[in-house]
Amino acid sequence: MEYVFTGFRQDRNFRRYAFQAVAADRTRTDVSVSADVASILKHKIPLQELPLLCRRFLEGNVDGVTGNDLLFTEKDMLVYASDRAAAAELAASKRKSHIPPRPNGTPVEEKPK
Repeated sequence: MEYVFTGFRQDRNFRRYAFQAVAADRTRTDVSVSADVASILKHKIPLQELPLLCRRFLEGNVDGVTGNDLLFTEKDMLVYASDRAAAAELAASKRKSHIPPRPNGTPVEEKPK
């Protein structure tokens, strides 16, 4: 199943993202995913990332529920926020542990502080 983003609307404190679910036989079904904006901001998830997160949420929906207004819950947000923090921490540790090689191929020794 493929999901095509068709737009969003703001309903009070929720953003509702609309998609069309395209089946293998090319039939289309309307699906929407709502997310609480206050929770998104609380977990420091940029609003620009929400359409893609909601699409991934639909793609990972093992029940295959369509035609309903699904909810991107705070639990889903916590999983994403922790994965994102872990990736940032890993990237930072890689930057810190990288010792550039000398031109002749031997590593540069760190100077004591």
